Amino acid sequence: MQYLKQIRGNLEAEKPSVLTSRWLPVAGWFVGVAFFLVLFQFQDRLPNLLYTFLATSAGVVAGVLALWRVCASKWPYIRPHIDPSSVAQRVRELES
Repeated sequence: MQYLKQIRGNLEAEKPSVLTSRWLPVAGWFVGVAFFLVLFQFQDRLPNLLYTFLATSAGVVAGVLALWRVCASKWPYIRPHIDPSSVAQRVRELES
């Protein structure tokens, strides 16, 4: 039901998502490089398990953001094929 509510909100939204911004990948690269430079500076002071966890977490976050960005960029092509009234009707059915 939460997924349908999100779809309904996206159908009613006037402006595109922030994820479709052209500057997001550039900013993401700068943030990623800065994070790893700082992480490499503290490599010898951090326990190996914490260092591995931080590096892996950064990769997972970058991967999820990349996936969301691709999905958001495809939304204009999918949007015309979704009937807003049927989505709203299904949400009302699930809420009652």
